[in-house]
Amino acid sequence: MIRVGENRPCDRSCFVILACVVIIVNVTIELQSITSDTTPYLAVAPRLFNATKAQSDRSLKEVVRNGTKLNFSFKTLPELIENLTSPVLLTTVNFGFTDFLHNLLFSIWRLRLQPNIVIICEDKESYVDISRYQKSLNLRINLSMTHKDLSPTIALKYNTSEYGKLVNKRPRYVQMLINKGIDVFFIDTDIVLIGDPFPFFNGTSDVYVQKELVNGTALCAGFFYMKSNSRTRKMVSDWIQYLDKHPTKMDQEGFNKLFAKGNFSISPLPPEQFSSGHVFMSSKTPWFERSPPLVEVHANFIIGKDKKKEMLRNAGLWFVQY
Repeated sequence: MIRVGENRPCDRSCFVILACVVIIVNVTIELQSITSDTTPYLAVAPRLFNATKAQSDRSLKEVVRNGTKLNFSFKTLPELIENLTSPVLLTTVNFGFTDFLHNLLFSIWRLRLQPNIVIICEDKESYVDISRYQKSLNLRINLSMTHKDLSPTIALKYNTSEYGKLVNKRPRYVQMLINKGIDVFFIDTDIVLIGDPFPFFNGTSDVYVQKELVNGTALCAGFFYMKSNSRTRKMVSDWIQYLDKHPTKMDQEGFNKLFAKGNFSISPLPPEQFSSGHVFMSSKTPWFERSPPLVEVHANFIIGKDKKKEMLRNAGLWFVQY
C-alpha cells in the first residue's frame, strides 16, 4: 500500500522526463533565436564547419594532387552559365580567404535566404575546400573554377600587383553574366549579411551600391547589385577597357570613374545600414542596437586578413572556429 504523500517511483521518473523535455525545448528556442534574430550569434557555426583550418591545410595539397582520382571536374563559369537563372549572387575566392567565404555563407544561411550563389574559385585548393564544405549548408551553390589565370593560394596583400590581377578579373565575370541577361549581386568575401538586402534592390535604378563613407561620393566595387540591360552592359565593357588601358589600376578606381560619368541610374545604399569598415568602426553603438538596423557589414578599410578577422570576431560576427 502506498500512503498519501509518499513519493512513488513513477512520479520521480515522470518528473525527470518532464525536466528533460523543458531543457530540450529551452535549448531549441535558444538556438532558433541565435539563428533567426539580430542578437550576437554565439557558437553555432563551428558545428557546421568542424574541421580546423590546420587540418584542412594539411590534407588539401594531397586532395588537389589526386583531384582527377577524386572526380573533381573543376567546372568553369562558361560551362555553368547556361543553367543559371537571374539574379545571381556572385563572389570570388582564393584559398587564402576561404575562411572568410565560410563566414559569409553562414551569415546567408542563418537568414534563411536562398539566393542563386555562384562562387568562382581562383585556385584549385579553394575549389576543393568549398566542395567539401558546401553540403554543410542548405544553400544553392554553383561552384566554378576561374577560366582565367590561376591566382596564388595565399591571402594577398592589398594594393600589390598580385592583388590587382586577382580583383581585376571580377569585371569579366560580371560581364559574362549580364551579357546573358542575368542580374548580378556581387559581394566580397570579407562581408557579413545581418539582414536581407534584396528588398533594397527592387527600385528602378540600374545599379545599387555600397558607399564607402557617410558623406563621401566614393562607391564600393565589392558590394553592388547590377541589373542586366544595355546601359549596364556598356558600363561593364567600359570598365574592362579602362583596366586594360591602365593595368596598374585596381577595379575600384575604374568602377568609380565610370559611375562619375552618370550614363546610367545609380542608387547608393544607406551607409548606416550597408556599412563599410570605416562607417562600422566609427560608431560606438553596438551594431545590434543601431537604428535603422544594419543589413551588411564590410571589413574593408581594415588592412590585413588577421585584423579583418579580429574586427568581425570582436563584433560577434565571426562564426567559424578558425
